[in-house]
Amino acid sequence: MQKDVENAKENPSTEESNVAPKDVSNTKETPSVKKSASNSNEEVVLSPLEIAKKDATEWKTQYAYLKAEFENYKKNAAKEQLRLIQFGSENLILDILKISDLFEMALKTEVTASNYENVYKGFKMTAEELSQSLEKHGLKKIVTSKKAFDPHLHEAISSESSETVPSGHIIKEYTVGYTLHDKVIRPSQVIVSAPPSEPKDNEK
Repeated sequence: MQKDVENAKENPSTEESNVAPKDVSNTKETPSVKKSASNSNEEVVLSPLEIAKKDATEWKTQYAYLKAEFENYKKNAAKEQLRLIQFGSENLILDILKISDLFEMALKTEVTASNYENVYKGFKMTAEELSQSLEKHGLKKIVTSKKAFDPHLHEAISSESSETVPSGHIIKEYTVGYTLHDKVIRPSQVIVSAPPSEPKDNEK
């Protein structure tokens, strides 16, 4: 026991030398940790070239997205247009089929001396119903009675001198013309009044 005490007195720094390196190492690590934390809080500053590249990438991505959206819109619009072409006249066809049924029923009727007037009235009413049905879908007759000749609406197939109808006006309608939603799809074929011919010298 006495020897141990003496050894301790002879080597007083033995225990301290074993602890000191740990304390020194701890004091050296602390500044490095603070430095690392300081670096993590610093904002990254981009150069103008890097900013331009970043913006260009974003614009390119947005352009690709908008282009894809527009392509989808064109495809859907084309499909809708095709559908309208195929089925847009469906209601018109259904109305015409109703009129066709009436005509077929009338044709099956046996005409006699006692009912021919009623059969005629039935045909006339059916024709009027057809005209009304077509007008409902935008088809209208071009009026020609007492009208001046209009090359946009009428087609002159001949001319006649007239003392009662002014020159350049329609005397008679040969074929009915039609407009569809105010667009001429078939001009009226008409006979136009010409100026009265002057008597020849030998007729005076």
